[in-house]
Amino acid sequence: MAKENLNKKSFSAKVAIFWGLILSITIIFAVLFAMRIYDTRTFDSYEDIKSANLNLSYDITSEKGVYYVYMYHSKEDASGKLVDSNKTDIIKANEILPSVFNYFNYVRRNQRQMSEDDTFLKIYGYNVRSANDDNLDKLGVKLSDLPLLVRVDGDKDGIDQVFKTVSSIQKELTSAMK
Repeated sequence: MAKENLNKKSFSAKVAIFWGLILSITIIFAVLFAMRIYDTRTFDSYEDIKSANLNLSYDITSEKGVYYVYMYHSKEDASGKLVDSNKTDIIKANEILPSVFNYFNYVRRNQRQMSEDDTFLKIYGYNVRSANDDNLDKLGVKLSDLPLLVRVDGDKDGIDQVFKTVSSIQKELTSAMK
């Protein structure tokens, strides 16, 4: 009987190693799950573009390759949230934003699984409020045209195409997702 009590009270190294492995595996899966959830958050506002470091700040032709740039004019409201400030085209922005955010989400989802054959273009945001007027003139962009989408060829340091209307922006982004 004394031997039985001794065996019950002793803590074996095998049991400690087993539970240590179980705990380690659980922690690893929890961290991976949390990272996956963080990566799958959807773009719903200009702050999401900014927090994902997809805002270009100076020169929109600074990246390499061909990509889209969604150019907009926004400012912080009283609560600190970025909102469209180009009063003439708030309606245009409200019509375009679902398509633009949908494309941002498409790129985020597919970027990790991208193979050599995939040819979808990245997209960046560009708040022209942070740009100076000389830079806008150089690009040939007028504040009255905003928001708009441009296709940039960074290797040629120039803009390939400019999409100014709601229908042309939506059509371009929809066709790019196919």
